[in-house]
Amino acid sequence: MARLFRLAAFLSLLLAGFPSWSVSWASDGVSRFATSGKAKIHYLDFGTGDRALVFIHGWACDAGFWKMQFPAFETRARMLAVDLPGHGKSNAPDVAYTIPYLASGVDAVIRQAGVSRVVLVVHSMGLGVGLELIRENPGRIAGIIVVDGAYFPNEESDPETYAMMKDWHSAFVEALKGPGRQGAMTEFLETLFDPMTPQSLHDWVSERMLAANPKVARSAMAHFIDARIWDENPFDGPALAIYAVSPDLPPNNAEVLAGWFGDLRYVEWVNVGHFIMLEKPGLVNGLIGSFLDDMGW
Repeated sequence: MARLFRLAAFLSLLLAGFPSWSVSWASDGVSRFATSGKAKIHYLDFGTGDRALVFIHGWACDAGFWKMQFPAFETRARMLAVDLPGHGKSNAPDVAYTIPYLASGVDAVIRQAGVSRVVLVVHSMGLGVGLELIRENPGRIAGIIVVDGAYFPNEESDPETYAMMKDWHSAFVEALKGPGRQGAMTEFLETLFDPMTPQSLHDWVSERMLAANPKVARSAMAHFIDARIWDENPFDGPALAIYAVSPDLPPNNAEVLAGWFGDLRYVEWVNVGHFIMLEKPGLVNGLIGSFLDDMGW
């Protein structure tokens, strides 16, 4: 059963001593590459050991979107921050960027790094990548942390929402093909920020996402609808989900996630945008640290 915590904005007073968003890059890992077929997957490697936190970014993003987490955990655990295939410093073969293909890149990184047990830390579309990794390597995944994970609704259980999302998805993918791509992406990005999101964070995120490989971004978004990825496939290990309250957050979000994660701790936060780990790093790092404490990591 999901344990639900709703955190009101006034609780930010309790976090006054926690770090806040910064444009500067606070810490660097060792830059490495793993190979999977024609793909050369870039990742940052912090520390040593056979167990690690594996950070997986979202659509049109890169490993740098986790930069506010690196200094918080670099002395606690090994960390692997992955540029998914076609993203960041990874190369971009001419292939379909399906969720399984993206997950294969993360799997190649984990194998090359010699890691036997991992806690996945996923953001946005990275949730689908995490679910695929759990499906394919259940014995390797010790836990999962979901930060405002994005998913496609189930057609059978919620046909109305599915139809609405499918129409939006089809129109957005089509817009990403033409000369209006930049405008379509800019309009979409505006829905991911809260009025209280710092302008410097808004600009940093927008610049990086608008610079993403257009073909990769379009292909990855096109394959986001793949129903097999979103089938219930329960993971019995510990899970933490941290979500921003927004008009787009489904009212049954906790229940949907509980269909995937049997041992779920669920947190909602108000007055924050989609990039919670950047906007409220103290909150996210504190919750991750407590979760890892409970796991004995």
